[in-house]
Amino acid sequence: MKRIPILVLISLCLSVLFILTSCEGSSEKSIEGSITYDVTFPYVKNKVLLNVFPEEMTMTFKNEQTHSILQSLGGIVSTEFIANEKERTFSQYLKAFQERYSMELNEKQVFQYIANMPSMRLEPTGEKDSVAGFLCDKTIAHFNIDSVPPVILYHTKEIALNQPNWYTQYKDVDGVLLGYELEQYGMRMKLLAKEVKLEPISENRFIVDQEYMKINTERMEQVIDSLMLSFGASDFFGGDE
Repeated sequence: MKRIPILVLISLCLSVLFILTSCEGSSEKSIEGSITYDVTFPYVKNKVLLNVFPEEMTMTFKNEQTHSILQSLGGIVSTEFIANEKERTFSQYLKAFQERYSMELNEKQVFQYIANMPSMRLEPTGEKDSVAGFLCDKTIAHFNIDSVPPVILYHTKEIALNQPNWYTQYKDVDGVLLGYELEQYGMRMKLLAKEVKLEPISENRFIVDQEYMKINTERMEQVIDSLMLSFGASDFFGGDE
């Protein structure tokens, strides 16, 4: 029997090692794409002015970063959120007519901001449902304030993002939220994913121009409260539909 030359054997071993390394690298490739959500307001009193508010939200994700945008009809008012899980930073950008404001928070500031929101108890139901083609777990969030109704959450592990909720009040929920509700600035928004696309996303999606006035969280709340009042939000939020 012919003996295999040592150089050939080494070459074969290196080839196998290269293939295994390549496969391992491909399995760790970051996931990227976008999720489009329908946005509704379940506790509205007057539906006439609803066309001022957004009807959908788009969240894009890539390399441990997420970018979400909500905008009114015609783009008169829009708000963007950029979160970087690796750097643990969160930024909000608000455009209102000709005014532009930005709020930038580090991890400590994010957790302080979340701490001011109503705390909750998560109740896993053991139920599952499909949202936008992805299998989701169903969880109920019970808030410690009676005036805040429970929220049904649909979250999936089939979109492999690392700690996708770390910067939100739902930070303890495991998986990407495809159905949830938010209550801020006196209004309640319901978001339900209608489309998920796994596709390449440009790094430019996570870059925002510098034409924004930097303000703190207190000032951002004041600006949004004033904006809501200018739209007459107190006339059509807060009651049962």
